Amino acid sequence: MQDEARRAVKETETATKHNFDLGVALEALEIIKVLQQHTQTRASQLTGLYRLVDNLKSHYEKNQATLKQSDSDEMSGEEIFSDEDINSCYSVLLPQKEYRAQIVEITQQILEPTGKGQSLGIFLEQNCPNLEHLRREIDLIVNRLFGSRSTDIVQSVIKRFNQKYQSSERALRLGQILREAQPLLPLNLTAPYFHNNSAKKSQLVGFKDTDEPEVKQFYTVLTEKLAISDNVIKPTQAEDKVLIVTEYATFPLRLIDGLQQLKNHYDLQKKNLGNTLLHNDYRDIFTDIIPPPVLEMQKLQDIFYPCLAFDLIQQNQETQQLEFQYFDELRGVYFTAALKPAWKQAIQDLVNNPNMAAALRELCDGAIADIEHQSAKWQGHYLPKLRQFVAQVDNLPDDDINYLYRSIVVGSRATDDSSAKPGIINRFLAQIQEKVNVLPIQNSVPLAIAESQKVITGEVVGDSVVDSSDNRTKRRLELEQLKQDIEDGIVTQEEYEDERQEILNKYPLRR
Repeated sequence: MQDEARRAVKETETATKHNFDLGVALEALEIIKVLQQHTQTRASQLTGLYRLVDNLKSHYEKNQATLKQSDSDEMSGEEIFSDEDINSCYSVLLPQKEYRAQIVEITQQILEPTGKGQSLGIFLEQNCPNLEHLRREIDLIVNRLFGSRSTDIVQSVIKRFNQKYQSSERALRLGQILREAQPLLPLNLTAPYFHNNSAKKSQLVGFKDTDEPEVKQFYTVLTEKLAISDNVIKPTQAEDKVLIVTEYATFPLRLIDGLQQLKNHYDLQKKNLGNTLLHNDYRDIFTDIIPPPVLEMQKLQDIFYPCLAFDLIQQNQETQQLEFQYFDELRGVYFTAALKPAWKQAIQDLVNNPNMAAALRELCDGAIADIEHQSAKWQGHYLPKLRQFVAQVDNLPDDDINYLYRSIVVGSRATDDSSAKPGIINRFLAQIQEKVNVLPIQNSVPLAIAESQKVITGEVVGDSVVDSSDNRTKRRLELEQLKQDIEDGIVTQEEYEDERQEILNKYPLRR
């Protein structure tokens, strides 16, 4: 019995120990699995942190390379810092004995806004930290900690310049730097409309003016060897830079050599992008980077706007395009031509489509011939339409796409400070007056205000009577428009004299 009992106890002990070892092993295995999962999570987070730090490192390395390269590519060709300067500044700003303390301080200040401790471990809990925001925070903190210290170790740029170049080389090198402030665009300074005047350029050379010998030598090079006048040199407060600025008056794009190549690229983009805007001025419509010839535009304006006034061109209410119909002799059918709703753009479309422009010219000539053969129709049909169009143009709202062209189309009234200026419709009216023998003059006064009358405050101006044979008034209207053209640079002085003589011959004052 004892042996049997001893054996049973032994088996029970063995089974209990086995079960205990098994339970411990299962629990240990579960702990290892959880630990493994946690380690994998941390490993993944550390990989993300590594990528974050690596992206930051790549960003600042690229920034450093760009700053170094910008000196030779975009600025004066001089180095801001040589490698020796960088190492010297680095050792001063981050000395070896303070290196760890400085790094810890920077890290603490970067992490302070997170409010979750002063450890980079905070980023382990962020799946997608805002890299751009982190860059800005680092830049602000580094600038705050080291910005004021760097001013004490940066040497005067004038001293550095004098150290690098011998006295015989300074004027040559400084002259090269000054020339690099000239326009980068290849301008055609021989263009007929270009007015080369020294008053259209403003130059400034600024540096800290002190009594130090190096500064005086630098000033002597500028004034005596490079002929820079004293009024160009301005004092500044910064020793670490010499500021060279050259400002130029605005100029039209047509002065740029090789613009035709840009035009081809512009046209290709416009074709591929459809109606996508290629400019950033909401007030105007740009259809062509190189506008058509001025005289060609003026001829089409004298056709387009009368046709618009006589409803020979009408706006499609669905598409908002301007449309007119003409007869196609070859096919024996009427064809509808469509133009952009912006008047300037529509006229440029006509320039680029000679067949469409010729068809519109035929419509205008037909209306003029109709007025010549049936003068009564002028008063009953054409003149009311002309007046309605003028009133419509006068009342265009500020946000209308054609608001800027009101004065070009219908001219401007006289004021206390300026005389009236005729528009395209005024010139067209004078043309009709030549062709029609009997014209209801009193009805045409609002469209052709006598230029000799000037509105004076407190004075009531009565109705003007413009005789159809009054060549003086006609001469005045066209000469005033010609004068405006030369002021706007549309015609040259030679063209002005030729057209002026033609107008004088066209409207003789003595028979």
